[in-house]
Amino acid sequence: MRSFALAAPSPRVLPRLSWSVVAALSALVLVPGLAGASGPATAPVSPAAAPALAALELVAPGASPGAVGLEWGATNDALFAGYDVEYALSSTSSSWTSAATFSSQSDTSAFVAGLTPSSSYWWKVVEQNLLGATSDSNIVEVTQPPMATLSGALAGPTSVALTWTNGATYGGSVSFGDYEVTAALGNGSFATATTITIAAERNATVAGLSTGATYRFLVRTFDRCNGAANCGSPAATSTTTSSEVTLTLPPALTVTVAPATSTVDVGAPVDLTCRTVGGAAPITYVWAFGDGATGAGANVSHAYTAPGTFAPRCTATDSLGSRASASGAVTVMAPSGGGGGGSGGGGSGNGSGNGTGGGNSSAPNGTGGSGSGGTGGPGTTNPPAGPSPVGPTATSGSLVGPLAFLVLVLVALAVIIGLALLARRRSRSTGAASAPPPGVAPDAVGPPAAPAPLPASAAPEDADPSEGGPSDLDRLFDEIGGASDRSN
Repeated sequence: MRSFALAAPSPRVLPRLSWSVVAALSALVLVPGLAGASGPATAPVSPAAAPALAALELVAPGASPGAVGLEWGATNDALFAGYDVEYALSSTSSSWTSAATFSSQSDTSAFVAGLTPSSSYWWKVVEQNLLGATSDSNIVEVTQPPMATLSGALAGPTSVALTWTNGATYGGSVSFGDYEVTAALGNGSFATATTITIAAERNATVAGLSTGATYRFLVRTFDRCNGAANCGSPAATSTTTSSEVTLTLPPALTVTVAPATSTVDVGAPVDLTCRTVGGAAPITYVWAFGDGATGAGANVSHAYTAPGTFAPRCTATDSLGSRASASGAVTVMAPSGGGGGGSGGGGSGNGSGNGTGGGNSSAPNGTGGSGSGGTGGPGTTNPPAGPSPVGPTATSGSLVGPLAFLVLVLVALAVIIGLALLARRRSRSTGAASAPPPGVAPDAVGPPAAPAPLPASAAPEDADPSEGGPSDLDRLFDEIGGASDRSN
């Protein structure tokens, strides 16, 4: 009787067989009777007798905040069935979750997205063969990088400067895609402001914003799958969002000059103020006074040395480089020249002099010109005949003219009163000489005497001196004359 053994299937044919066929083949045995009563029996084939799997080595060459790239060594198992990439949330966990599977023995890299930034994951690859045997790779712990941190500052009156972080490690199947910088006005929706395609370029300036407005900013980072069997088409991506930054731009810088107009004399200081609204502190101030002179500061004082109209201009610059200017108007008046009469020199007599002269000065009160004095009156001594001496230069006494005029008026009034008194005395002397002697009747001397005048208290108020009644001036002269007689 003959015996035979079941030949093993060819490696080229085995992958085409179903799992049920493989199981049936692995359970076949040669039973007595098929090989004859005297033929030897063959031991059953069990999975434990299958060739040992090659050891797998797992590494994680790349990781971004939301993705990881894994790579492992290929197995040379002729009964290879597939790879299963699994993860756990702790190193001691007995619960593993499948993240990706591969049926090709050459697929030895994986891109896994949708992970949580700053979280830790434990990874392994399980290889399984057609006989149901499995083999685990080493376990790799990967802590995902944190999400990007965004910061910003004002770069200009209508622009902001943004910088951010990126803790990703690009390698394996994890590659950088781009940064998308977005902005939102107030509580509005975010819109793309600019896109950056270089991983190391983690800064951007967003311009064209509105002064006085508030904006919110954030950056989206796009990482892409590169070279892994599960990248797909288009390649899978991982998107993470940075922290949010809110910035308010200052109002537009405006400038005014106070006072807007002013009038001063030559040499007199004028105080000016540069007032600003808006802008970003600190603010600097520069002045151009219109006469070639300059100054600095918000409050300045300046004296002009020549008459005319000037336009002092203030230019303000804030810390963001924004500039604004405004001008004022200053009218500078030339002072009126002070004229003064010289003190005339005559002897010790009563000389009166008229000084003639004029002067110009840059001071508010000009220095008068020199005056020529008048000829002195009679006195004990007189200077030699000749031109009148020149009086001293008049000072800036604005009261000299009025005082001299008052003195002249008083002198003239005294002269008039003196002449009137003299005339009154002479009139009384003449009247006394023509009066009749005592005891002689008036009728024998001349015409009848005029009736005696009423007393002053009984005189009518509207008495007319031309009608014989005494006037106020007569009574004044009577009193002055009586006083003069008593003094004599």
